[in-house]
Amino acid sequence: MSRRDDRILAFQLAFGIDFHDWENLDETVEYILEEFGRDDTEGEYIYATLSGISRTRHQADDLISRHSKDWDIERLNRVDLAILRLAIYEMIFSAEIPESVAINEAVDISKEFSGDEGGRFINGILGNISREGRPI
Repeated sequence: MSRRDDRILAFQLAFGIDFHDWENLDETVEYILEEFGRDDTEGEYIYATLSGISRTRHQADDLISRHSKDWDIERLNRVDLAILRLAIYEMIFSAEIPESVAINEAVDISKEFSGDEGGRFINGILGNISREGRPI
C-alpha cells in the first residue's frame, strides 16, 4: 500500500474513533490493521499517526477554532475535523511529513470525502495555520 492509502486509512480511523473512544486506541488500531492486512511498516505509520492525533487533538482543536472564523468547532463537519486534525498533526508535530505535503494531502482527501467546499475550507484553515508558523 502507498503512504496515501495509509493516510486515508488513518483519517478514516480518526473519524470513526472520534465517535467512540480515543482511550482504547491500541485495541482499535490492532484490530483494524489485522482486518485490512497491513504489514508492520504500514501499521507503524498508522499507529504513530493516530497516537499523535490522540495526543494533540485538543491543541489542534484550539488552532482550528482560532482560524475558523464564525464557526464553532462543535458545528464543523466531522469529516473536515478529522482531516484537519490529521493535517495539523503532520504539519506541526511530526517531523516526517513536509508541511506542504500535509496540506496538499489534506485538501485532496477532503475533495474525495467532503467535496470541493470542504477542500477550500481545509485549504483556508491550514494555509492560515501555516502562515502563523509553528504556534505550539
